[in-house]
Amino acid sequence: MRRYTLYRIGLDTGGSRLTATSHAEDMNHMCFGESVSLAFGGLLASHPPIKARLDAIDETLMARMSARHRKATKEAQQGGTAQGQAGAAPGAAMGFASGGGLEASAPSATAGTVTSVNTSYARELLASLPGGLNQQLHEPEGAVHLCFALALDGADHETITKRVAELEPVGAVAIDELLLRTLGQNLSDLGPAYRLPLVELALPALRELEPQAHRQLFRDMEALIREERGARLHDIAILGFLKRHLDEKAGRNRRVTHRRYAPLMADVRSLLWVMASTGASDDTEALYREAMAGFESAPKPPENRKPGVRDLLASLKRLGGLPPMLKPALIDACAHCVLHDGKVNPREYELLRIIADQLDAPMPPLPAEQNRA
Repeated sequence: MRRYTLYRIGLDTGGSRLTATSHAEDMNHMCFGESVSLAFGGLLASHPPIKARLDAIDETLMARMSARHRKATKEAQQGGTAQGQAGAAPGAAMGFASGGGLEASAPSATAGTVTSVNTSYARELLASLPGGLNQQLHEPEGAVHLCFALALDGADHETITKRVAELEPVGAVAIDELLLRTLGQNLSDLGPAYRLPLVELALPALRELEPQAHRQLFRDMEALIREERGARLHDIAILGFLKRHLDEKAGRNRRVTHRRYAPLMADVRSLLWVMASTGASDDTEALYREAMAGFESAPKPPENRKPGVRDLLASLKRLGGLPPMLKPALIDACAHCVLHDGKVNPREYELLRIIADQLDAPMPPLPAEQNRA
């Protein structure tokens, strides 16, 4: 709390200056910051800058305090959102606006938590699935075909027939064109917000496959995605999600490899540049600077402004090695990029969920009333 107070004082352009007394200079030592204005403040100041003091405690504090302050400010601007949630629509309790899109509250606040609203939505989602689909996804055959249906999403009938003929069995699962088409139609009918929830439903069945079958599934999915759509970010992100959760080490506590952002700043820049490019319709650089403000006082652009999807997944893997207390600021910065216009579409939220998952902070699905946006 004292650290956050120090941060708040540093935000005030007036600092600790005392303007209503002639004894301000005598009281200077009692204040957090300078109580008097100095013409050569940097040379004569008796107090180190607030940022310098926070950095001396922990170089990551500025980013964390910045994320916390943004959240508090937005909640205040919304007029006490938390107090009104008791009678709000279910979607609002998770940080969603009933009019479509996410509210501007920090998504990291709901990451990693399970609430009655989450479980209620999960029940509604299952109830809305076409008859038999839930059961199909709990069998390896249906789960494998769902993965290929995602990889071939949008392909015409001729292309699907050609690709199925080229696919070898995945483990004991032979690829059936009719089942593939049926699941593809289900995906189209349900809408993009169901993509990731359906993959999550299929994970237990996919875990029944041998590691060799997993590797083949990943190779085939990546090849299909590249051939059909040129490796779009959202498609490869789904593949990265599968790889993470089907890894033999999945479920184990991740080892902390870096305790500060500084050694991974290139990865932070790369991630937030991609998110700014995804979320900005006009000025990517301006949005990027806003997102990076909590991590660098003078944000630098990434060395590579067109990182490949593999590069992004590699950056997320390295950032996953940060301690849990440093990850919320990254998630909120990513969310800032997609929320800058006050709303988020299902594709954007899917990407945000996958990024949060890669950082060990799973987020709830998009509410039912928005899942066809």
